[in-house]
Amino acid sequence: MEQVDGGTSSRRRGIDAAASANKQAADSRALALASTIRELMAAGFVSRQALADELNRRRIPAAYGGSWHRTSVCRVMTRLELAGVTVPALKRPADVRAATLGQTIRRLRKAGFSVQAIARELNERKVPTPLGAKWHSTSVGRLLHRLERLEASSRTGVTVPAFKRPADVRAAALGQTIHRLRKAGFSVQAIARELNERKVPTPHGAKWHSTSVGRLLHRLERLAPSSRTAVDPEE
Repeated sequence: MEQVDGGTSSRRRGIDAAASANKQAADSRALALASTIRELMAAGFVSRQALADELNRRRIPAAYGGSWHRTSVCRVMTRLELAGVTVPALKRPADVRAATLGQTIRRLRKAGFSVQAIARELNERKVPTPLGAKWHSTSVGRLLHRLERLEASSRTGVTVPAFKRPADVRAAALGQTIHRLRKAGFSVQAIARELNERKVPTPHGAKWHSTSVGRLLHRLERLAPSSRTAVDPEE
């Protein structure tokens, strides 16, 4: 029996050593990409998808030589933040599109254009909507609402959500529990085990794993950037 316990302990140490080596390798890859990420974001690639597409276009390999995706970009950004490396905040594609139209919309509003008049003017100028369709009062209204949120965020430094997505609501409901576990020193994997023991289901009714906890922590960081709840999602 002692030999079995010794073998198990040895395997455990081997697994921990491998996990530590993988984490160090992932941290090194992220740090090596920091200057490239800054360069791309300065050039206008400010969303996760845009960064992923450009990194793939430049044939810069992701971890294990694979292609970049939104999630892999997100993991790299999280690692850089944890390492204390300053990089610009990622932006949503819809926010980027809204910002490019912001000056035009403000001029039209200042000139006394109504929402419907703005829609007609944009159509006459052949400015397409994000989906390539024509503008209507509803689409202009959504754009104005997004611009108002972006301007409020820039003034206060606080992200003001335009609306609550179901995933954001679920994340917020778990936020206090997650914060307490992190404060108690729980790792990502330990949080997953604890949530499973408490029979707290994932959004899809499945069990928690380090990846699903990592996604939850990243969403909480996005919802409340000042809380500093982001942690390494462990690859």
